[in-house]
Amino acid sequence: MKKYEYLALFVSIEDNKSFRRILSNNSYIFSKIFENFEKIFILDVCYFRASSKKNNLNTGILKEFFPNKNIDFLSIKNFLSLSKFLKNKKIVAFNFFGTSYKEIISNIFFRFFDIKFIQIINSGSVQYGLYPVSNNKIKGILSYYKKNLSHKLTVLLSNIGMIHKIDIRFISNSDYFKYKRHSIFNIIFNFLNLSYVKSLIKINSRAHDIFLETKMEINDSLISVLDEQLNEPQWLRFRKKIEDNEIEAHYKKLNSYLKKLSSILNKKVIICIHPNDDLEYKKKIFRDFEVAKYVTREKIYSSFLIVFFESSAIIDAILLNKNITTIQSSILDQNQVACSMHYAKELSIPISNIDTIDKINIDMNYLTENKIIKPPSELKRDYNRYIEKYICADQKGLLGLDKVIEIIKNKYRLD
Repeated sequence: MKKYEYLALFVSIEDNKSFRRILSNNSYIFSKIFENFEKIFILDVCYFRASSKKNNLNTGILKEFFPNKNIDFLSIKNFLSLSKFLKNKKIVAFNFFGTSYKEIISNIFFRFFDIKFIQIINSGSVQYGLYPVSNNKIKGILSYYKKNLSHKLTVLLSNIGMIHKIDIRFISNSDYFKYKRHSIFNIIFNFLNLSYVKSLIKINSRAHDIFLETKMEINDSLISVLDEQLNEPQWLRFRKKIEDNEIEAHYKKLNSYLKKLSSILNKKVIICIHPNDDLEYKKKIFRDFEVAKYVTREKIYSSFLIVFFESSAIIDAILLNKNITTIQSSILDQNQVACSMHYAKELSIPISNIDTIDKINIDMNYLTENKIIKPPSELKRDYNRYIEKYICADQKGLLGLDKVIEIIKNKYRLD
């Protein structure tokens, strides 16, 4: 293998809000990369698309997350400037963008340059395909097929040489490897080298690495709530917006339930919201509780019980053997319900239906009898299989990102 000169992060940044979200979600991965390689740049691929829109990104956001790192950030708006930059460079690039129709244009352009793409999928959670829901079938069906067909087109173009294939994909989901071995379609697909990914390598998850490296304090002083964005764009691709009066009724019931939990367990409740969520809006909804952003992991480490809807952040709670309950409500659509039910089934965690909560006499006996609170031995038993499948699927004690970095340095001769 020839020596490559540069390591890059190729990301798709719509605006400053998405810029902050990308850096927040990937801060641990990015930090490890910046610590281990000298020549690094971040390339925003969003506006290499067929669009005249300008994003006017605030590069100061990068300094907020990585104040002492020397990182070149490039947001080039046209193909000519990009061509001049990439010309004669040998680049290994982490691919942090997708396979939408607009991104296919960027991918076709990148094919003319010496770039080896790699991906890291190590959240420890399971990714789901979303489906049309009843209140807007046409919108849901169009969105579903638009996304899936663009991915299939990307795979096709990679097999006729118009798009670079992913050279290595590092993944922490051991079930994915089992599926690749046992599906007849995938066996044939891989035998003929038709996959979009040339090589799959198993690693331990990001949550596993952070647990081993950061040594955050673990205690049981809080009840953390991982709140849902009910009208988040991910869901609105498939259905209409939920009306304000329905949202108000939903949160009235949720607040009532949380107050009861706080009183019974004698613990403070903290509401943890997604980086994209509106902090001031959620403070108004949860007037009796503290609402926080960007500290979800820290709060989970300090929690006795985690109440959640659907969030990959729950992986930390599983790894730490914390009590967990998932919320069900009539306001949720079938995609939101299906995502949370995955954890309920896989982990034997209880469901708290807040629609009926006022009709129930909730006390400590209720919490233990309904498994909302379990003894440590039972939690460990229920979570162990999930941890081995999705969180710590590789050699125990081996940092997943250390393995990634070692392979990149050896295979591409990067330093």
